[in-house]
This record gives sequence, C-alpha cells and structure tokens, in this order.
Amino acid sequence: MIGVILLLLVFKLDVFYVLIWYVLVNTINALFPMGFIFLTDGIYFNFNLQLLKKALNYGLKICLAGIFALLVLRVDLYMVNFFKGAAEAGLYSLASNFGNIFFILPSSIIAVIFPKINAEDKTRKELIAKYSRISLFLVFLMATGALLFIRPVIGLLFGQAFLASTRPIILLLPGLIAWSVASVLSQYFLSIGYPLKLTISWFLVAVLNIILNFIYIPQYGMAAAALSSSATYLLALCFHCYFFNKETGMSFYDIFIPRKAEIKSIFERIKGFLRKNIKNDV
Repeated sequence: MIGVILLLLVFKLDVFYVLIWYVLVNTINALFPMGFIFLTDGIYFNFNLQLLKKALNYGLKICLAGIFALLVLRVDLYMVNFFKGAAEAGLYSLASNFGNIFFILPSSIIAVIFPKINAEDKTRKELIAKYSRISLFLVFLMATGALLFIRPVIGLLFGQAFLASTRPIILLLPGLIAWSVASVLSQYFLSIGYPLKLTISWFLVAVLNIILNFIYIPQYGMAAAALSSSATYLLALCFHCYFFNKETGMSFYDIFIPRKAEIKSIFERIKGFLRKNIKNDV
C-alpha cells in the first residue's frame, strides 16, 4: 500500500508501474516462506517423480476448480461492462465488491476448522456439518441486516448516485448465503483429495453463469447479472450438498438446520464480545 501511494502520489507514475510493483510484492511474499523453509531444513535438490505426480493430481484439480469459481465470481462484471457500458458496470462493481464482505466470515471459519478436520479424521464430517450450520446462521443474520440497512448505508458512504446498486445487492443475497455454506463444505473435499467430480461441477456452474449472463444482461442489465450469479451460486451449493451427502450420509437437516445449543452459544459469544469491548471503552 505504501508503495502504491508513493508511485501514484509522490512520483506521479502511471498504473503500469503499480502493476510492476504488485508483481514484485507478490513474488517477495512467495519467496519469504520458501526462505524460512530453506533456513530451517536446508536446501536439497532431490527430484521425486512420485511426489510430483501426487502433488499435480491433487493440486491441478483444485487449481482448475479455483479458476472456474473465480469466473463465476467475476465474469458477470465484465459482461455488464461489455453489454451495458462503464457507467452501469461501475454501479454493479459496488454490488459485486459488497459480496466480498460475506466471504470474510466463511474464510475465517475455514482458517480455524481446516487443521481440525485433517487432525480428527473420525469426526471430520460432523465438524464440517456443524460449521456449515453455524456459517449459514451467521450469514443469514448478515443478509437480514443488509436487507434492512443497505440503502441508507450506500447513500451515506457513496452518495445518492449509487443507490441504484442496492437492487443488485439484494438480488445477490441468496447466492452469497449459498456460496458461504458451499465454501465451508468444500473443506471436506479438500481434506480427502478433492474429487474430480467437484472440479467438473465448478466447470458446469461457470458455463451456466456465462450463458445466463450472455442471454439476459443485454436486456435486463445488472439486475440480470445479480440474479444469474445468485442462481449459479445456489447450483454450486446443490452440487456440494449432493456430493457431501453421498460421501458422508449427512442429511439436509445436518447441513443446514442449526441446533438450539449452537444458536445460544453464538449469541452468548456475541454478548461476551460486546460486553468486554464496552467495558474496555469505559
């Protein structure tokens, strides 16, 4: 961030140099952990063909699934820009970026549970089901808050000109809830080697998303992009639920319906967090 500020505001350079800086920073971020490993374990140049095959078999499927998932998340914005122009794309970009807020919660849950599900093989499916229920409940609360307050928040933060973004945000909410739960369920498949059928399902979801956007965006604009995204996010969740059920036998009730004790625990943690911070402020 400091580098971008210096390049743009101090040295008055253009975006090309910001791109070079971005590449450099990411390269350094990649080299640092490698450097720590080399310092700890030494440098060994020993080619292991079996390990390479195993890594490619696992990583290539995940890489492709990640590319298809990224297409689902981002292609709608580019197609709005292509069919409806920069002005409407600018409005829709606010709605699209708003969705990133919903990804923070499942990402935080994933960071906590992934080491657990790899260490506790016997309870893996129960842990995933539990945290999918918790994620669904919390994201539903966030979506309810967004539904009630998004219009005044957009007006306050971005101005009246961006109020048109509230409609696609609301249309995106069902899909964002679905995506959050699917993100948690996907950790089960990451822990068992990531089946090829899940990569294929992401490909089908991405293709459907492009087709829907291509058909409906020219006529209905960013509202169609939001609805198409919600529909394909829900389809992604359906694939994850179906495969999870086939692999584990866990039912719809196990995946989606939070238990009374879990809801009570969530509210107690929220109350404790608020009480502690209010006390510290006083």
